[in-house]
Amino acid sequence: ATHECVVYLNRRAAEWPLPETDNFRRAVCPVDGGSKGARYAYEQMMLPLRLRLDQIDVVHSLGYVGPVLVSCGSVVTIHDLNYRANPMSTLRRLMLSLFVRQSALHADRIIAVSEFTRRELLGEFPQTAKKISVVYEASHRRPAATEPGEAGCLGPSLPTPYAVVFSSRSPHKNILRLVEAFRRARAHACLPHRLVVIGHLPDGMTLSD
Repeated sequence: ATHECVVYLNRRAAEWPLPETDNFRRAVCPVDGGSKGARYAYEQMMLPLRLRLDQIDVVHSLGYVGPVLVSCGSVVTIHDLNYRANPMSTLRRLMLSLFVRQSALHADRIIAVSEFTRRELLGEFPQTAKKISVVYEASHRRPAATEPGEAGCLGPSLPTPYAVVFSSRSPHKNILRLVEAFRRARAHACLPHRLVVIGHLPDGMTLSD
């Protein structure tokens, strides 16, 4: 049987691309994803009702937090527990700590994206051990490079070999330290790779770095 997938999006992500197949349906929720408080409030108070009305069998929450009081099966993907060390306001840290904990304890299954995250979860929530599965993140399959020196899905203009890092302005990414470590590795270990940084550059970093 063909499964129907309903993708619940906030207003900011309303045009997020979905697979162009008949079994995917877009549902835009009346909440601004830029406000964490508004998103959490909608997710916990209104989304469970919407899931019931839409007769959803299983809800999969992709970003750390999922609705707790749901009448259907629930899966939550927890990427890490960086709120414990990542610089952020006290209020945001408390909110994340509360919602991640409740999501982990109430979900039927937890997806950890690495063995490291699984160990973090076991240390923080040992009672969830039997419902954690490690599922590594990956992109869609792309055609392999066919010519020497071709960089495959990142484009033929990139030199190979290369290493990729996904960047952001968040301090916990520590991109400046990574770049410095990569420079030292290239200088002292004859590392042949180039570093490709994808995403926003952190404050104080320029392309010339």
